[in-house]
Amino acid sequence: MTSTTTNPYWPIICELYANKQIQQQCLSWQDNYGANVNWLLLAAVLQQQNHSYTQTTLEQTSRQLEEFSQQHTQLIRRCRYNWRSLEQNPNYQQIKQQLLNTELVFEQLEQQLILDSLNSANEQAEQIQQDEISSAPFDWLVEYYQLPKQQTTILMAQISSLML
Repeated sequence: MTSTTTNPYWPIICELYANKQIQQQCLSWQDNYGANVNWLLLAAVLQQQNHSYTQTTLEQTSRQLEEFSQQHTQLIRRCRYNWRSLEQNPNYQQIKQQLLNTELVFEQLEQQLILDSLNSANEQAEQIQQDEISSAPFDWLVEYYQLPKQQTTILMAQISSLML
């Protein structure tokens, strides 16, 4: 896996996530549909840049991401959520911040895993010259997670306006 510091998408995704409306919508989809916020926002940016991938590539990338996320990122996130019940601990804020920082490192790793998977699959597809139809990544994820279409259209409009 390549260094996350060379990933030009991380600061873009952080900027998008800093928008309260985008953040709230994505967290709602995470809680209600099991959507990966990092993957959704990255897919939206890639789609804005007119990237497309085969369905097989998107499925493989999603499976790899889910496995990594379940084994690592979600464990850290659960620790952080569970830590809320111990607010009386004198080191509460310090430990809470350390857990959040660790979670962000794992989210960077998730994003790099996505990019590595997409790039690797694209290189292989070019060599094989598959006839499989390409899909826009965000549109594919909307179907994959079965997200509400009207809300996803609004989110994409918000992202488009912020990326101009």
